[in-house]
Amino acid sequence: MINKLENQTILEFGNGDICISYGYYINNEDKKINSLTFNNQSPREIWTEGDIKVGKKYKIKEFPVIMTFSKDDSIDVLIEALSNIKQSMKLEQNQRD
Repeated sequence: MINKLENQTILEFGNGDICISYGYYINNEDKKINSLTFNNQSPREIWTEGDIKVGKKYKIKEFPVIMTFSKDDSIDVLIEALSNIKQSMKLEQNQRD
């Protein structure tokens, strides 16, 4: 669920209620902006199709949270951070089992 607070926006993953999609949009300067977007949806099984349909055009203002990328190194940093979080979660799970 995407929770907007006064000074923060918290994305709480794990319930299938955040639709993650990617694509691009053209900004006001006619520049292509690669983006990863997040949108609330009704809970569902993770990895099942979300509310945002592949191939359909959407307006960027429809998304409450948008990550944009201008360098692929930035994506590598994000992937590494997420991989580290995943490893930590797996380690914690193994310690509980």
